[in-house]
Amino acid sequence: MRSGHDDYTGIWGNAYYDDEFKAIRYLRFVQRTFKSADTLVSIGPIGSPDEVSPPSRHCRDGTVEIPFEGQEFDKAKWRVVPGGWDHEHCKVCRFSISNGHTYWANEDGVLLCDACHEHYVLRKT
Repeated sequence: MRSGHDDYTGIWGNAYYDDEFKAIRYLRFVQRTFKSADTLVSIGPIGSPDEVSPPSRHCRDGTVEIPFEGQEFDKAKWRVVPGGWDHEHCKVCRFSISNGHTYWANEDGVLLCDACHEHYVLRKT
């Protein structure tokens, strides 16, 4: 299933989005299909966002979510939520990429929806 917004009025040609794309260092992308993954969720607030490296999600209540890939973790501080990593966002337009959506990823872990990949990367190369 293709990812990207139906209408890009206000996005294409907008300096904010163009600058988001210009900040991307590597333009070699590989297409993938998103599938939900297990997540580690902190049981309580994490003191500082610097304590958890990306990719991570910092929630309004101070808790943090990170993808769970079988790594060791402190069960007093974290719990596993099956299928909890249920979406990602396009770096440029912030489209929510979820189960079944195709998207593009580079070696830095930057993700683009199909529409932004076509508009920015394919036009540039």
